[in-house]
Amino acid sequence: GGEWTDRVRVPLNRVIKHGRTIIGDVIEVDVKNKQLKFKDTAREPLRFDILVAATGTINHSPGDLPSGVCTKEEVRNYFRLTSNAIRNAKDVLIVGGGASAVEYAGEIRDMYPEKPIKILCSAAHLLSSSVAPMAPQFLKQLYATLEKRNIVLIRGEKVVKPSELDFSGKKFE
Repeated sequence: GGEWTDRVRVPLNRVIKHGRTIIGDVIEVDVKNKQLKFKDTAREPLRFDILVAATGTINHSPGDLPSGVCTKEEVRNYFRLTSNAIRNAKDVLIVGGGASAVEYAGEIRDMYPEKPIKILCSAAHLLSSSVAPMAPQFLKQLYATLEKRNIVLIRGEKVVKPSELDFSGKKFE
């Protein structure tokens, strides 16, 4: 909720010079009429000539926001809630073995040197979904760093289907 919050997100109107940013939940792609329909029925459908659905990856970074968090104040509040939840947690479990999971573990360790942290990775090795395979020496050094920083790595296990859990960042218990 501090300085990082103000630097992590760049307003898209400062990035995109020849276009516009529209944030909303699309509920229908009408291919015949070439338009997107939004959950917010008060919003006009968005027409297109060509639609490219570049939805990103399933891997999320600590800077990603849940749907509906748009304004600067909502972003600050989201990160404040997340930060408070991590600070107040007895321990932290990070599900996933990609670069974002490892980075998140390191960031949390830097803020909370004594907090128990575990990374649960379904693959045999961290970063296994990277575009290029990681060199064995690099992985050896990464595992040694995690161990030195007292971050427990659990490999070959996965969360099957969380029920009734809210990972949107709006609910912490």
